[in-house]
Amino acid sequence: MLAAINAVATEFSNAKRRSLCVSLMAIGYPAGAVAGGTVAAQLLQEYDWRSVFYFGAAVTAAEPTAMRRFSSEARRRASVRRRPLHNGARDPRL
Repeated sequence: MLAAINAVATEFSNAKRRSLCVSLMAIGYPAGAVAGGTVAAQLLQEYDWRSVFYFGAAVTAAEPTAMRRFSSEARRRASVRRRPLHNGARDPRL
């Protein structure tokens, strides 16, 4: 999955910031593992093992909302109507 995520970051980033996007994706995976491990260790000191899964579910549920709110591309993409091409098909770039 990690190789596929880097390919997606390369594909959807513009040429000017492509290196930055791929670097952030490569750094984000181990940084997330460290942060997740730290949170899990804190949760396990106070609660049982289920709390780690509840926390993971809450973060996963909140992520799409945060991405829609903070991503300018998501807002722009939602506001653009998909116009038909000359042959009646939809433009796949929109």
